[in-house]
Amino acid sequence: MAIGAGLALGLLIRALRREPRPEYRLARMVEDIERRVREVSSPALAKAGAFAEQGMDAVRTGARVGAKLAEGYWRKARKKIGKLFS
Repeated sequence: MAIGAGLALGLLIRALRREPRPEYRLARMVEDIERRVREVSSPALAKAGAFAEQGMDAVRTGARVGAKLAEGYWRKARKKIGKLFS
């Protein structure tokens, strides 16, 4: 009996409650869509961030290697030029 009264009271409250305005319903719907898009896209964004970080590491490593090679070329060139004039 108490369950029936609780259900009846719940249905009565729901029936008497005013419908939300269309602006509020639309705002809630847009917020829900944004939340779901964030949830779905967060793994892809994390993976893209990891790839970008790996790419930057590769660029830094390449720059260091390139600088060492250039330094070696200049050193060899100076030695050869020095030998020409000695």
